[in-house]
Amino acid sequence: GPRRCSWALNSAITSAGAPSPDPGRPGVILLLGGGFIRANGTLESVVVRRTSGHRELDDAAVGIVRLAAPFEPFPSALRERYPVLRFAYEWQFINGQLGRAGAVFSSGP
Repeated sequence: GPRRCSWALNSAITSAGAPSPDPGRPGVILLLGGGFIRANGTLESVVVRRTSGHRELDDAAVGIVRLAAPFEPFPSALRERYPVLRFAYEWQFINGQLGRAGAVFSSGP
């Protein structure tokens, strides 16, 4: 189900890399991207939903999601129920280092 898709998306995006802020940049930076994935695994769209405040970081995040596509097709039971799933992907940077990253899926708009 959605958990399996979330794991696959996390794996694909992690393999593609992570945006890199300036090393040692102080503080915590949050960046939230999102978009839609079709049942066949193709990326319908990706956007920055909450900017990091740094355009180069935002652009890198969108580029990484695009590089990670196409994703695994949805399992057949999920594909029958949902032709498209919405996802959110969050990166957190602490003092210029990746702290955590992860995806969440939703079937709603």
